[in-house]
Amino acid sequence: MHQKLTSIPLYPQRLQELVGFLGNLIFPIVCLGCGKEGRDICAVCFRKMTLAKETLPRILSLYNYHDRVVSKAIKQLKYRGNKRIATLFAPPLYDLLLEELSDYFIFSGKKHVMVIPVPMSTRRKLSRGGNHTEIIARELQQYDKENVLIVRDDILYRTRHVPQQATQKTRELRIKNIEGSFAVQNQSVIRGKKVILLDDVATTGTTLEEAERVLREAGVDEVLKVTLAHYK
Repeated sequence: MHQKLTSIPLYPQRLQELVGFLGNLIFPIVCLGCGKEGRDICAVCFRKMTLAKETLPRILSLYNYHDRVVSKAIKQLKYRGNKRIATLFAPPLYDLLLEELSDYFIFSGKKHVMVIPVPMSTRRKLSRGGNHTEIIARELQQYDKENVLIVRDDILYRTRHVPQQATQKTRELRIKNIEGSFAVQNQSVIRGKKVILLDDVATTGTTLEEAERVLREAGVDEVLKVTLAHYK
């Protein structure tokens, strides 16, 4: 069943936000690294997070997922809907993107680049109260004082619900699991363009590769695959 467009209200997201608000009233926000009260990741622990020195081929990643604070933070965003994590990650991720795109802007004469978050199936989006990758993309756009990023969540969509990639133990199983699960709409918007394909974590890269394949078939000229972290 295609999941091209949906107007289903995300009630779980509103409930998640309410629970989070009430929880913060009862339990203060503490650092995921050292337990200091005030922020989800304090300034000291934030500076200590392990950057991605080596990443998967043709994928740009910011952090190493094996870092304890990084993995805890991404899980907070992904499974608990903690949007403050996306706000914290937006500045360093934005700086990484600008550095990577600097030559592109200079030599192409372009002033903008499109950001396409990897979509979730409708079922998973409802169960989690939203797509955390879309949240990251929107936070990037909020931080984008240069107005170079154009976030489009109406380009790539899921055609079917699939088991989580983390449950597939080999790269071959991951490829088979994700194959044919993406499709593109509004093709005229992306034809001949360079786009940023954004996800939270890259493990084997199969999800990003399948999404890239579909985008290229739809006419995208170049795809820069970007993640918050890589699991290698």
